Amino acid sequence: MDSIKELTFRELGTELVIYGILMFVYTLTVLSFLIDYVHNIYKADLLLYTFLALALILGQGVLMEGVSTYIREKIEER
Repeated sequence: MDSIKELTFRELGTELVIYGILMFVYTLTVLSFLIDYVHNIYKADLLLYTFLALALILGQGVLMEGVSTYIREKIEER
């Protein structure tokens, strides 16, 4: 039973580290490339901005989940 808990906590820790790194890279990427574009849309059309923000949030979630699962599986193969 303890080995199962230890494995689960290790997987959780690995997942959190991977998510942290990916979020940092994602945030820098969005801030570097999209900040002016998103700000201009915000000033021009709030409804379009709302849908764009929602799409970015959903896309980020799907992308981060897929990438982190792939990385975790590659780490566990070793």
